Amino acid sequence: TTQPEAGIFQNQLISIYLLSSLLADDYQILVKEHPRQFDDLEDFKFYRGNYFYNNIIKLKSVDILQVDEDTKEILNKASVVVTANGTSGWEALKAGKPVILFGDPWYSRCFGAIHINDLVKKPYILKELIREKQNIISSAEKLEKYILSKFTSYLSLDRVLKFSNIKNNEKNFWKMIGIK
Repeated sequence: TTQPEAGIFQNQLISIYLLSSLLADDYQILVKEHPRQFDDLEDFKFYRGNYFYNNIIKLKSVDILQVDEDTKEILNKASVVVTANGTSGWEALKAGKPVILFGDPWYSRCFGAIHINDLVKKPYILKELIREKQNIISSAEKLEKYILSKFTSYLSLDRVLKFSNIKNNEKNFWKMIGIK
């Protein structure tokens, strides 16, 4: 979903460069590929070339994690999660961790989710959000409760929001559940 939903940031090297320039003095940036990145299908491979990885490891305060490292353990140790529009962002919000977004996923209006463009304008906001764990959890719980009360399948949550009338009338949806 990163392409096309993350716009210019579908080129994840741009995202990582930007993060490194914004956060490298205060944060260790860990890059973990999606497990599907290395699917070995006969006619189609998702692999990135060496250029991508060689450029990442040259960046200040950036390391690449193994794809099989435990995502829950990484989340527990992280102070912030960064994603274009992945499930990891939702998991982070539910755990009370701020999320930096390069795309616009269905949970992007929850308290604790900040778009990269907003972070560029107000870099201090991230440290403030890290201290707001309970408010982040509360916002995520409120959204989840609302959705679970209206839709029978949590697994199709993303599709429901993208393709329903709610997505077409997004401002009213967020107002209705009391978020932004």
